[in-house]
Amino acid sequence: MREQQGPDRLARSGLPPSRRALIAVVAILVALGSIGISFAFSRSTGLATCARLAPGCRAKRLPDRTLTGRERSGELGPVDGFDLKGTISFDKALTDVWTFSHHEDATTVQVTLGSSDALGGGERLYYAIVWSAICGVRPGPTHLPGASFRPPPSCGFTRWGTVIDATSGAFVVEGSG
Repeated sequence: MREQQGPDRLARSGLPPSRRALIAVVAILVALGSIGISFAFSRSTGLATCARLAPGCRAKRLPDRTLTGRERSGELGPVDGFDLKGTISFDKALTDVWTFSHHEDATTVQVTLGSSDALGGGERLYYAIVWSAICGVRPGPTHLPGASFRPPPSCGFTRWGTVIDATSGAFVVEGSG
């Protein structure tokens, strides 16, 4: 017959009750700690890759940012005091932006949640998706006098940002910077 498993096993170990309680508490803390570490790790590095969310994207996805306190990113400010329920996810924001503004040549992409009075009528929540090191025509003259061709695109210097509404995913504005 198979020996019974479970709480009686510690009782039969011959250890005093205080020692058994200590072992049980340590086992629980180790289990909870590993769950917490696993959760923290998945939150910090568990980002869905850009390629998985948007076929054709080769950009390295930088950590998502939620602006708080005195943090700013361009015209976006902190989300402190806003109810974040009803906002689309960071992954959804990236997927939505890819449908109308994708940059296969970008080397990095970062999604930031912040607030702004971009359209007037009060502060609202927005996602800014910033693509880095995309190829584009260099700033300055686009056609050299006497030349019959445009200058070649330059890669690695341009950052391109797209801003969408954080609740609907609707396009707001985009541009380089």
